[in-house]
Amino acid sequence: MLAGCLKNGTSYTEDNLPMVYGREAFRANAFYSELGDWELEFVNTPHKVRMPVTEGDEVEIVKALYSKYLKLAEVYYQNSGEVDYIDRKNTFENLGE
Repeated sequence: MLAGCLKNGTSYTEDNLPMVYGREAFRANAFYSELGDWELEFVNTPHKVRMPVTEGDEVEIVKALYSKYLKLAEVYYQNSGEVDYIDRKNTFENLGE
């Protein structure tokens, strides 16, 4: 649905949606209603095996990813103690930002 908005050039907004417990209501708009239908179908389908399709040696893939991101993390976090400004204007708890 959201990809369709981008493709068609239509706008999507969550301004003024009904709120429950400090977050968007379960069926606050068409997007949340469609998502709710998917969630209900997912949890109401017991005993359905959802095995991922894998290719290659998982251990080797994990080792390669670990090596790649370890190097990036070392560069990224080498100056992590030197924070001089934190922008809290656009911080949303449910997005983990």
